[in-house]
Amino acid sequence: MWQYNPTEIQHHGVKGMRWGRRKASAAYRSAASASVAKDKASGNKVSIRTANNNARKAGKKAYSESVKIDKAAVKKARAAVKKEKYEKKHPEKSMTDDELKKHLNRLNMEKQYKQLTKDVNPTSIDIGKKYTTNILKGVGATAVTTTAAITLYNNIGTISKITEPIVKVV
Repeated sequence: MWQYNPTEIQHHGVKGMRWGRRKASAAYRSAASASVAKDKASGNKVSIRTANNNARKAGKKAYSESVKIDKAAVKKARAAVKKEKYEKKHPEKSMTDDELKKHLNRLNMEKQYKQLTKDVNPTSIDIGKKYTTNILKGVGATAVTTTAAITLYNNIGTISKITEPIVKVV
């Protein structure tokens, strides 16, 4: 007998549906039902399946004809988009010589302006860099002096032995 198991997930689908089959779209169903009604009126015996197939084929045919209409226009549009993307990445390629000279002159003037105003109006990074450099110089000098004093203090006996003969001579 079947018992509920919370660790299992079971799904049985929709009753009557077949695996791998989809319901036809509304357009196909309406076209198929119209075809069946027409065939019934004329006395022909046609199944719903045949009517669905006929409607699907008619839809595919209409779509393929609409796609084939203007391949050249699509090709031109793609080429235009590709060219536009290229020009966005490489604007200098589409510039004339005069436009390129003007652009370069402008960039050079901006670069010179930044260099000249950097000394007059230093940025916060420049101020911080200068401050840090001064601190490190002071700390370095202090460290060297302290290290020299400690070394002399620790080796005073050795230093006096070395300098003793020199002091006696004088």
